[in-house]
Amino acid sequence: MKKLFTILFSFVLVLSLSFTVHAEQELLPLIASGYTEDGIYYEIRGEISLSRSNSQFVSREVTYEGKVSPPRQTFWRESISGTAYTGTLTLVYSRYINNKTIAIYEGTLTAQ
Repeated sequence: MKKLFTILFSFVLVLSLSFTVHAEQELLPLIASGYTEDGIYYEIRGEISLSRSNSQFVSREVTYEGKVSPPRQTFWRESISGTAYTGTLTLVYSRYINNKTIAIYEGTLTAQ
């Protein structure tokens, strides 16, 4: 039983280390950074579409320093290819790792 536990623990450890390295190598482009009203540093990353249309589906990764509870929905305003877009994004994933909270938001933004 002890040998099985050691093998299982080693597998989980290797898997978690490879995930961390893989995640750090594939950072999305930085869109913006700043501080929340509470003074918590954050970064926003995501792909930016170069095509112009009345609406854009976006996925944005927001990384907060420390352990925070990200809001379930957030009003979003962003300039894409020189056009202002707004809309509400919904939290689809969040995780606390290495003293950072990573939140993924998705939704459709509409041109203003």
